[in-house]
Amino acid sequence: ITPEPTPAPPVNEWYPAWGARSCRNGGAPSWEKKIYVTKEECCERHFKWNKGCMAGGDATAAPATPEPTPVALTTREHDGEVVEASVGTIEDGYDRYEPFLDQSVTVVGKNCRLSWTEFRLQLTWGAMACTTFDYVQVKVGGEVVATFCGVVPPRRVLQLEGSEFTLVFHTDATYQNSGFWLSFTCGHEITPEPTPAPPVNEWYPAWGARSCRNGGAPSWEKKIYVTKEECCERHFKWNKGCMAGGDAKPAVNDWWPNYKRGVRSCLNGGQPTWQRNVYATKDACCQKHFGWMKEQCLAGGDETKAPPTPEPTPTPEPVFDGAEWWADWSSGVCKNGGAPHWEKTEVSKEVCCQ
Repeated sequence: ITPEPTPAPPVNEWYPAWGARSCRNGGAPSWEKKIYVTKEECCERHFKWNKGCMAGGDATAAPATPEPTPVALTTREHDGEVVEASVGTIEDGYDRYEPFLDQSVTVVGKNCRLSWTEFRLQLTWGAMACTTFDYVQVKVGGEVVATFCGVVPPRRVLQLEGSEFTLVFHTDATYQNSGFWLSFTCGHEITPEPTPAPPVNEWYPAWGARSCRNGGAPSWEKKIYVTKEECCERHFKWNKGCMAGGDAKPAVNDWWPNYKRGVRSCLNGGQPTWQRNVYATKDACCQKHFGWMKEQCLAGGDETKAPPTPEPTPTPEPVFDGAEWWADWSSGVCKNGGAPHWEKTEVSKEVCCQ
């Protein structure tokens, strides 16, 4: 009886299959030098951006079409060249160059995708770093679409649209042992932009403005209407100006009393959701809540308008001196200023909290 042959040991020679955007085991082309013991290492190195790398690309999967031969380009050796390719790598650096050198290589391929593996250029700071020292630019149709510099590899995959792209490497040659390495694949389908959402037709009553606004209604607001006319007719029939105002970005005329930070004044717009004391004019707000110091109230607190002409330095607004801390039992905290007349006040927040 002929003994069964000893099975061959499993192959552990994983290599990047550029066309499949994955890694395969065994049968690597003779020119392929990037061989790894595990699929994880291969995917991490070359297809980190492709979450499906680990799911495909085994040794038995036959490609639907012959894989394109990847090209290995360097901006130094291929400076100024135009190369037609659908998959490959571009790298350069790691040596000293002539001062202020610009090298470039153009790849002809439709809708290419760039993925950076290594990126270690001169570490620079400031707004001019990516335009003065070492940097890499990506151009499509002669226009710059991305510029990279520094020592951290760009985290995102750069998807390009067009029939070709140009990669430019600029260096001032002041820093040695710096460079970059990226892979590219072309022929990707570009997902069209989603159709813009139709305009919002969710009108709700804006009580402070005595009008109706479109979109952005508070979560608790249940009174929503399809048209502004319906909203105004329902809630502000008495206000003839309802239809004239209250669009999505209305002029702010929502004055409310501000007790925070020790400032006794009224502010325009941006009131808290719980604030119900809202007035159409600052005068009405100051009269209602700070009548005993109305002049000081009117002098400050308008954070939405700049004076049309330079004004003299205003009289500083009175600020609490810390001697009016009182316990707000409803919120469980101590507040400074604005204490009800029946509440006892303390000289400091610490004493109040104790």
